[in-house]
Amino acid sequence: MKSLIHDDDLAIYWAGKRLEISIAKPAVGWLVVDQSGIIGACILNNYTCPNNVELTVVGPGAFDVRTVRQIARYCFTVARRITAITKESNARAQRGLRALGFRHEGRLREYFGEEDGIVFGLTRAEQKIVRGTI
Repeated sequence: MKSLIHDDDLAIYWAGKRLEISIAKPAVGWLVVDQSGIIGACILNNYTCPNNVELTVVGPGAFDVRTVRQIARYCFTVARRITAITKESNARAQRGLRALGFRHEGRLREYFGEEDGIVFGLTRAEQKIVRGTI
């Protein structure tokens, strides 16, 4: 069974190492763990509350529907929209974001070194991840 554990510093470190990026604070971080240890991390940073929070997720297969709902519920209590940026080559992440209702919003040239970042956004009003009123 997977669990979501709040640990800002360890999540920032773990995700940054895997993505080969530096994640700036302030940030909120969660780790996804199972019986084998850490299998994923989620970072929320670049807050412009109450308007936007940027979501960074790493860990293929770590994020099931229950975990995504927990993260979205938190995001939509502090912001009206979530921004997610993924590598152009990460088709799996792009499919997953679209399946959750995120809309493609643009491209950040050379955002990941020499690779472009693809920007997705989801607003509180259009989301269907969290059931009921937030």
